[in-house]
Amino acid sequence: MTIFVRPSLASLSTLGLILGVTGCPGPSPIDDAAAVVDAASPDAPSALDAHVHEDDAPALDAFTASDAPSSVDAHAPPLDVLATDAPPIDAPGALEVALTETFAYGNCFGGPPDPLLAGFTLRVTGAMGDRVEITNAKLRVVVESRGYDETQDLIVAPSAFAHTRTGTDEYMIRKESGSPSIPMCTFCSDTVTGELSFDVTTLAGTEHHSEPVELGCVF
Repeated sequence: MTIFVRPSLASLSTLGLILGVTGCPGPSPIDDAAAVVDAASPDAPSALDAHVHEDDAPALDAFTASDAPSSVDAHAPPLDVLATDAPPIDAPGALEVALTETFAYGNCFGGPPDPLLAGFTLRVTGAMGDRVEITNAKLRVVVESRGYDETQDLIVAPSAFAHTRTGTDEYMIRKESGSPSIPMCTFCSDTVTGELSFDVTTLAGTEHHSEPVELGCVF
């Protein structure tokens, strides 16, 4: 059997008075402050995290006009230096000619009338259009073991030409014929030495060139 107890009005009034005095726990000021702090997300940048102007590169550190190279810093040579330092190769008639390579040998395959072949390379430096002329080309052949010593006068090609461009270029000069005939193929088993020589004439004058050569045979 269940018994219900009905509180009296006096007891209810007394209970209400007690609750009114003590009160139910409500939000305190401390809890409210914590809620405000919690509201700010830890991931959100705050004023303390923001980069202040001290971290920024100051305007004084930036590249300024005073750092830029000026016309005062440029090392421009004076006009008189440019005039005196100009390379002489630009002046007409001032060609420089050098002998860079020579060759001579006997072509003994088939026995041509003049088996002795020869040639050389000229390195020419100067202004375009200046003319080069080759004269007095000769090839001396010496076989000491046989007491042979002969000089052949050469006709070469090209014997004259214009320098094709300003600067340096190389020109291959070859023997076309020679006189007297030299029986080079009879000396293939011997030690044969010689000398190739010629004159080169330009507007600047005439130069003599010579170069020793060793001769052999090709079959």
